[in-house]
Amino acid sequence: MGYWHVTLIAKSRVKSTIRSVTLKCDNFELRYCKLKCMIVSVLDCNMGNINSVVRRFEFLGAQVRVVKTYDEIIRSEKLVLPGVGHFGAAMAFIKKHKFDQALQKVVITDQIPILGICLGMQIMMRFSEEGNVQGLNWFDADVHRFKIADAERYKVPQVGWNTADFCRETSLNKGLSKDMEFYFVHSYCVTDTSFWTGIINY
Repeated sequence: MGYWHVTLIAKSRVKSTIRSVTLKCDNFELRYCKLKCMIVSVLDCNMGNINSVVRRFEFLGAQVRVVKTYDEIIRSEKLVLPGVGHFGAAMAFIKKHKFDQALQKVVITDQIPILGICLGMQIMMRFSEEGNVQGLNWFDADVHRFKIADAERYKVPQVGWNTADFCRETSLNKGLSKDMEFYFVHSYCVTDTSFWTGIINY
């Protein structure tokens, strides 16, 4: 099943970052050239600014459409589930509009690839402490708030740029340089290490 997990790079630096990687890594360039011949559906779940996600895919050459209904989700070929906000509120919106049923059909039954960004990835899990509600339950893992011993030195949420130490190669991180930076704004994480593909120090 094509689940992709990634943290969204901030729009202020993503354009130059993508260009530099494209020039340095042929595999990365080839992989993203494939976007030019696909239609990417970005699901609007009333969570954050989806326009930044749309613009990034358009920059990479993909055809993008924003989907807002059950029927539009069902017709999707590639799906992006973005999200900035509260887990509980997001799941309430998804259930109210029966998006959970549509996502279950296209992702689990039809097995189309889906990219979960930030909260969009978290709601694929079984449960979250943010709102104490169940997620889509695609993965047998829970989302927990950071437990920081030195709260004076390390604030929650984590906000800013950080590098990732990839512990497992995937189609998303293959060919990326070790000094690649990602932007983080989050207070919660998946604590089950069997699902990790990268680790950051904070």
